Amino acid sequence: MKFTIPAIAGLASLAAAAPTQTIEERSTQICGQWDSVQTGSYTLYQDLWNEASGTGSQCTTYNSLSGNTISWSTRWSWANAPTQVRL
Repeated sequence: MKFTIPAIAGLASLAAAAPTQTIEERSTQICGQWDSVQTGSYTLYQDLWNEASGTGSQCTTYNSLSGNTISWSTRWSWANAPTQVRL
């Protein structure tokens, strides 16, 4: 019985040291007027052209790259000057 207890304790420490699953790449958010994110052979730009025409903000989030398909999303909240363009 004395031999069994240390062996089980040793196995438990080996199991705790085993690597976990790979964590997927997290999304990257850009919010500045001239920010960009490079991934693979692509560069995702945020150019808030005409930003000063109103008040508000905009952030673009790079989500993923799979082959030649890039995924992103954009959130914005702009007030005043509703006919002005912001990219």
